[in-house]
Amino acid sequence: MCRRSLRDNEPMDQPPAHRDSDRPGAWSAQLAAELASAPLPRSTVGALLSMARDVAHATERINAPLSTYVAGRYVEARVASGCDEAVALDEVAAAVRRLLSETTPG
Repeated sequence: MCRRSLRDNEPMDQPPAHRDSDRPGAWSAQLAAELASAPLPRSTVGALLSMARDVAHATERINAPLSTYVAGRYVEARVASGCDEAVALDEVAAAVRRLLSETTPG
């Protein structure tokens, strides 16, 4: 007996049909619209996804979403103080690389 998904009666043993919200950044753009906030620039999406991947693979996976939240708070504060967003993201990336190199054997 084939189990059914809750969406469109697709069998659960087959991949779901492609949805627009499956593209990187698309769901966060929908969330931003829901919260009346600006969507993330594509470069920011890429930087955050790379950081989350690196953190998830080098530490406990739970640290990935927490790290992106901390990064967002840091970037927001730096931008509010006059820093360019790209520069603030670079600072976050450098801090993550530094911390990961200290915690990852190699």
